[in-house]
Amino acid sequence: MDSELTGPAAAALAGRLWPDLLTAPTATVVDLAAARTIDSTGVDLLAAAHAYALHRGCELRIVNAAPGVHRALRAAGVRSWPAKTRGASTSPECRTAALAVIA
Repeated sequence: MDSELTGPAAAALAGRLWPDLLTAPTATVVDLAAARTIDSTGVDLLAAAHAYALHRGCELRIVNAAPGVHRALRAAGVRSWPAKTRGASTSPECRTAALAVIA
């Protein structure tokens, strides 16, 4: 993991995120604490996942976004929480697709 949400790392996240979202959980949490940067691949992935979650009535909670990542997601219309906010806590019923776990 090179701490970027780009190319291969975005593809790895997609491989974990989509199977979870397709089960229509109540909520899914994506922890971006390890991601310092994001490219269009990462933004496109999270924007599509966000739209799909809204369509299915699920909550996609993107937490611990670095300032640049947060700005890029916000510009794409994707809600995210910067590090150390109230949105960063997760309840036990939330499923986690944490970028920090993907190698």
